[in-house]
Amino acid sequence: MPNPSPSFREIVNLEELQKLFTTFSAATGYPTGLVECASGEVLFGTGWRELCANFHRQNPASKEQCHAGNLKIEHGLEKPGDIRINRCPHGLVHGCTPIIVNGYRLANIFTGQVLFAPPDIDHFKKQARQFSYDEAAYLEALAETPVVSEEKFSAMLGFLAQMATMIARSGLANLRLQE
Repeated sequence: MPNPSPSFREIVNLEELQKLFTTFSAATGYPTGLVECASGEVLFGTGWRELCANFHRQNPASKEQCHAGNLKIEHGLEKPGDIRINRCPHGLVHGCTPIIVNGYRLANIFTGQVLFAPPDIDHFKKQARQFSYDEAAYLEALAETPVVSEEKFSAMLGFLAQMATMIARSGLANLRLQE
């Protein structure tokens, strides 16, 4: 069945949205990623942690695991305000909420790259060896990864879910005005 909704790019100004998310990341310390569902394209990312940006996403094998983790966490998000929190394949916590217009999920907002408890250093050392990371640099990046409470993370993801709903409604209203 074809999607009668407009594409995500048709209803939002990506440049303005990226500025909003960049400000959010700077103010909260939480990174964001916006992924268009139709193409699977990462439209932008803000405030990414060194652990993910310089290690997990740079190695082809670990990047593939990141992609698989994203597919798993976004599965089943069908209603505005839905949120999902999961542990990524590399041991960090991430969350996702959909942007839904006319009943169609057009994009997903991802955040995370945090821990809910102090890291198991042996696990991360093993992972560094598995993917041939510079172990000292990897552990240094790990040390910069914040440990947050699940409650605080859930509240922040709830905020992003509300913002996603507002973005979808605002963008669709703007499109209708243009028509």
